[in-house]
Amino acid sequence: MPIRSRAVGAVWLLVVLACRADARGEHAEGSTTTNGVARETEPRPSSDAGTTSDAATSTGPSERAESETSAHRGDSEGSSSDEVGTAETAATSAREEDLAFVAAPTFLPNPHPAAPQVGLVRVETTQPATVELDIAGGGETWSLVSDAATHFTRPILGLKPETTYTVRVTATGGGASITAEPLTWTTPPLPPDFPHLDLRRSEPTAMEPGMPLFHVRTGWSAVPSILVIVDHEGVVRWYFADADLPAREDPRRLADGTFTFCLSRCALATVDVLGEVVGSWHAAEYPSPCTVPADAVPVPTLSFHHDVSRLESGDFLVLSTEARVVEDYPTSEEDPDAPTETATVLGSVIVEFTPSGEITKEISMLDLLDPTRIGRDSLDTSWPSGHLPDDTVARDWDHANAVVYDAPSDAYYVSLRHQDAVIKVDRASETLTWILGTHANWREPWSDRLLTPVGALAWPFHQHAMEPTPLGLGMYDNGNHRAAAFEPRGTEYSRVVVYAIDEAAMTVEQVWAYGPPEGEEAFFSSAMGDFDALPETGNVLLVNSQVVAGRASYGEIVEVSPDGSRVFHLRAGGAEGTVYTINRAERVPDMRFW
Repeated sequence: MPIRSRAVGAVWLLVVLACRADARGEHAEGSTTTNGVARETEPRPSSDAGTTSDAATSTGPSERAESETSAHRGDSEGSSSDEVGTAETAATSAREEDLAFVAAPTFLPNPHPAAPQVGLVRVETTQPATVELDIAGGGETWSLVSDAATHFTRPILGLKPETTYTVRVTATGGGASITAEPLTWTTPPLPPDFPHLDLRRSEPTAMEPGMPLFHVRTGWSAVPSILVIVDHEGVVRWYFADADLPAREDPRRLADGTFTFCLSRCALATVDVLGEVVGSWHAAEYPSPCTVPADAVPVPTLSFHHDVSRLESGDFLVLSTEARVVEDYPTSEEDPDAPTETATVLGSVIVEFTPSGEITKEISMLDLLDPTRIGRDSLDTSWPSGHLPDDTVARDWDHANAVVYDAPSDAYYVSLRHQDAVIKVDRASETLTWILGTHANWREPWSDRLLTPVGALAWPFHQHAMEPTPLGLGMYDNGNHRAAAFEPRGTEYSRVVVYAIDEAAMTVEQVWAYGPPEGEEAFFSSAMGDFDALPETGNVLLVNSQVVAGRASYGEIVEVSPDGSRVFHLRAGGAEGTVYTINRAERVPDMRFW
């Protein structure tokens, strides 16, 4: 049965450089200013072919030359100015006196070094004209068309690294049409330390249209990570790497075409396709040192962690934290009769806030659930460190890792890793609707909210990234321990799963799953992970964030069809002694037509 979700429409972004200063100062919008809408035209046939074997094919940088320190690269003849690919104008109409280029169009490299694979075409005409760009390079051709204007600056996206591109500019207006001489620019190579990517499988005809967006990190903690978009061959088509914004996590493409992500546990940022920061916010109560953009808007909350999204109102939905002292907190995960203690615990909070930093909604998990119920790892103290001042030790009670707003029911879904539960919370009344998860160790009144299983069903453990689909609620089930506190541990394996929920009957049924406990396609990621239902094919895009193999770990993105067949498989890392992780991924529209 196909799994489908609400599709997010493509947004094409036209950037006017003269307005970028305004965009940086306007946190309420978090997006660039546009001067027209690019209309997608049919791409010409491409010579690219998908890889269909499972053999590992390296698509990362292998013995590449170092990137030039200059942000500008010309064609094979070189360039002596910032304007790469300046061309002379060729008239193709008898009415040149009415329509002309004020200056020769240019094809410039992106001035922001954080996104070096973006080119900029700039055109100025004597009267309003539509501009058509015919782009060719890397075995592909495609066209973009603007609305009528006299000034036109268009980012050219989806370019391959170390590839020469040609752009033909045609302006049409006032009954005339003029064409400039072709413009050329060669994209820079990937840097030598770019993460190593291996394409393991690609079947384009069976895959969801678009390109995967993901973040890849080498190592843990606050090491810089890179946002990446690749095509069906695993070729990098865009990336964002900014040393001033470390530990970028949970990237999301917003409806306006910008990207938003968490910066460690203390800040959020939004960037455009040029790599320009167009909005940032920081948790004003976070007590530990943290890298925060200089003009970030303060929000009066303790932290930002794991998930961020933008609501239709323009407000942000995030997870924050709070610390409380809880009496009778368990001291053992193995012995239910062990003495209890008075402990400081860290719990999560649903927070909505405006772009100006005003909090409009807060719902505490410690208010909704039993603060003395623990799951495996609820006694951990490592993740809470940094949230509290003076080296205060706190227990990681719930470790929420995802929050999703469901507009049809005006409710939130929240994933609580250390409670081994996904809950639904009514937004208006701020009350608990139901609990999906193991029934172990829940007492009244919370046990009254447990969903009753129907048919054969396996509960999720330490799950991530739940998402409503027409079939039900999907999620990445990490499978840590495969047991509640005080129960014997089970065999650990990960999977993606969909549960159908009948709220009237308070029942739950497992309707689809992929991820066998053992065998060639078995996988286990003890941390992070992602599940995305894809709307056109019914496929599922999943992320095995950190798979340990000997003295190495790697992250991988896998797309599976409804029948469980792998149609795309991309791996980051895997070499002996290396640590690579991929947190989340999503398919975005073909970048060339943004």
